[in-house]
Amino acid sequence: NSDPKKPYWKEQALSLDFEYLTKVIGVKEKDLVFKEDVWEGGGYYGPSMEYFANGVELGNCVFMEFQDLGNGNSQRLKKPVIDMGAGFERLAWYTNGTPTSYDITFKEVLKYLKKHTSVEFPKKLLENFYRNSASLNTDEVKNLKKAEEDLAKKLGYDRDNLFKLLEPVHALYAVADHTKTLLYTSTDGMLPSNSGGGYNLRILARRLFDINERFDFKLDFNKIFDIHVKSLENFDPTVKKGLQTSKDVLEEEYNKYKISKEKAYSKLSVIIKSN
Repeated sequence: NSDPKKPYWKEQALSLDFEYLTKVIGVKEKDLVFKEDVWEGGGYYGPSMEYFANGVELGNCVFMEFQDLGNGNSQRLKKPVIDMGAGFERLAWYTNGTPTSYDITFKEVLKYLKKHTSVEFPKKLLENFYRNSASLNTDEVKNLKKAEEDLAKKLGYDRDNLFKLLEPVHALYAVADHTKTLLYTSTDGMLPSNSGGGYNLRILARRLFDINERFDFKLDFNKIFDIHVKSLENFDPTVKKGLQTSKDVLEEEYNKYKISKEKAYSKLSVIIKSN
């Protein structure tokens, strides 16, 4: 937008978004809702136009045109920028109509996980639960337990039984998600560690191990990595380069995980005996 005579700005951007959503994705005009908000980040801000269809946010356009100077002051940018956000996985979810984005994004991985673990995925219940799960938004709900009880009652369950049914399903969704994350980060050369983003990866890896032990899934994580690579080969074949690294990294993390648990148990035993 450095040329004021030919700006690519709100009208052009939103017109293209509208055309893409209705003609490419296939959203009916009557189902499409645009909502204006404000987005701020890194000291810059501007109006954000978010678009929804059937309650699902499909993307947004942030028109970054102001710089926050502090103390309530701001100035208009000489070169305003459009920050557009839309996820392939969310668009695939909408166009396929699955209960969650996981079910289409990780279709092949979940097929393996369901067969290997025999965890049931009750389609009707999942559809009803996720359709109403916005009522469990922790940013908006003051009493989460009460909200869970109300939702369970609405679905014809008591709270404990409902979440007991859903817990292994959510665990397998997490396995699919975390293994894909570790596959991509290993491909990009980012490894688990005790600092920064590497620590986040270590937490994901250890959560995988905890889930595997807690539910006694006996998962073959190498097999899961293989399925990810195979299912992504037409979308992003580059992840194949990080396949062996991913396997090696997770094996090393598991060894460290076992050592950490053994040390923790040892310390706990000493504390219990001393008391």
